[in-house]
Amino acid sequence: MASDIADPDNTLGLTAYEAARGEPVPSPLPIERFIDYGLWVQRQVAPAFDPRPVARIDHHRGRFRLTLADGDAIHSFGPCYHHATRYRDITQARNQPGGAGRAK
Repeated sequence: MASDIADPDNTLGLTAYEAARGEPVPSPLPIERFIDYGLWVQRQVAPAFDPRPVARIDHHRGRFRLTLADGDAIHSFGPCYHHATRYRDITQARNQPGGAGRAK
């Protein structure tokens, strides 16, 4: 069973993706196609997305500083989203020093 990505304006659902591609979305939706749908949503919402990995996020006095893996830094007043690229076992990490934020 396929699922739409959250879209408050209802303009980025699977129906819109299907229309943009000009072909029907199969059901069940293969994972490769769902990933393509997610990338399509990203291109609609944030076409200038910077794919460089984030090495560190700091927050101080209402500002965020993202240090990228290549050493560049980006400053932001708004919220930031960091996609974790490593598996985190929160059931094991709960009982360890450092809590659920520890990556395996």
